[in-house]
Amino acid sequence: MMWLPNSNAWLVWLVMGSLGMFLLAKPSNADDPTPNIHPQPSTDVSIETVLDRHLQKKHLTTFRAVQGDFDGDGLIDIAAHVGSPPDSTDEHEHISSLLVALASTELGDGTLGPKIVAEVPNGMLCPYCRIGSVQAEAAAPTQTLAVTDGQIEVCESWGTSWFARECDWLELAPARTGLRVERHLESSGWAQGPSEHTKEYDFARLLGKRSYSAHPLEPGYPIHQREVSFSIIEAPMTSQPPAVDGLLDDDSWQSILPQRFSEQEMLVHGKTTWKGRDDLEFSVRSLWSEDGLFLAIAVTDDSIIETDCSDRKGITRADRIELWLDLARGLSVDGNDASAEEYRRVYLEDPIRHEADEKLFNFAVGLTDGKACTYQFLPRVESSAEISDVLLVGTKRTDRGYDVEVLVPAEVFSEDGMETFEGRWMGTGFTIAVHDNDDEQMPRDRSSMATSSLTWGDPYTLGILIMPQSSRSLPSFPFGWVSWLR
Repeated sequence: MMWLPNSNAWLVWLVMGSLGMFLLAKPSNADDPTPNIHPQPSTDVSIETVLDRHLQKKHLTTFRAVQGDFDGDGLIDIAAHVGSPPDSTDEHEHISSLLVALASTELGDGTLGPKIVAEVPNGMLCPYCRIGSVQAEAAAPTQTLAVTDGQIEVCESWGTSWFARECDWLELAPARTGLRVERHLESSGWAQGPSEHTKEYDFARLLGKRSYSAHPLEPGYPIHQREVSFSIIEAPMTSQPPAVDGLLDDDSWQSILPQRFSEQEMLVHGKTTWKGRDDLEFSVRSLWSEDGLFLAIAVTDDSIIETDCSDRKGITRADRIELWLDLARGLSVDGNDASAEEYRRVYLEDPIRHEADEKLFNFAVGLTDGKACTYQFLPRVESSAEISDVLLVGTKRTDRGYDVEVLVPAEVFSEDGMETFEGRWMGTGFTIAVHDNDDEQMPRDRSSMATSSLTWGDPYTLGILIMPQSSRSLPSFPFGWVSWLR
């Protein structure tokens, strides 16, 4: 006969067994109904250990390191200058790269743990920022590494009597896809002398600023100083160039975001006559291919005055777009005439280019019966091959104004007039200005808006155009110069 417990004992046994199974199945955090599915940080390897292993593998040493929460997860990360250790005959630092190691990131096995996520080769943080830079006297550079408001600050200084300093502020890109330079600053001048130059670049908003101040060493000479604000126009490489028809409906245009210009501070003329965004605003898209530079400019203008572009007077009384292109390598005067030599003697530096020369090009695009016409203002030299003759232009009237597409052929951008960086980037001086004339009898009452604080005919007041030399170098701006360790 089978043994059965009494009814009360059996009930207690059933309840206790069920409660035990329930407790085993319940998550440890009873207040959180969400299952704990996130991987846990690795605890057996520290971030310092990961960094040391990498350095030993590549026979590198650490020159300096800083700590900070670079990715905002509450854990302390490390950034370090690393390179080859100095030998007995050369005591200078041989920094090869900047390493960034995160205390907690996704590992290959699905867990979290410390990992070196980025390696930036030395000297490649902001390669195209050096357009027109004033070179310092030969001297070994001094590099520093710091953390400012969670961003990695990398600076380099060099020079003796003439000093120069460049700083980059880096932060991790969204979704940890790369490091990017959020801000760049250059400064140079005499340690004890009359001049100082600065350049600032804000890559989050694609804005820049340059300034200089030159004081004379002799009485009777003026103080030269200027400050210019500008936009950085970036033209990604494309393998599918758009049709230049003024329609702006190609897939290549739709794949990039426009840069918009619609604020009063972007006006370079007519701040008192501008009536708002319906009166004048514009946006710019740009692309680069083996054929040349493609521009898509969408203009909002509530009253359009057309022209036949047959003469200078006619086009200056009409609505138009002006393109400014500086094909000189730098912003200093390249020459040895008497005035340049006098400037060097009084200010101890090359004079700044403020006058239109043979390297500064300016041409206008106007409308004639809804079609495009072009007129070249600069340079003021007789030439059988003007840029305006080889431009390909398309326009279309729209409900809000008009659209313009322009192709500037690649042969216009000669190697002598371009800055090249790391074999991948090309840059040159560039500005777009849009003029709105509401009364052709009163052209001085026009409103003019530009991509830089432009002064007509002054190359120093132009902005910057950046073009990559291959599509492989541009995953997404501005990550193109950063290599990742996978």
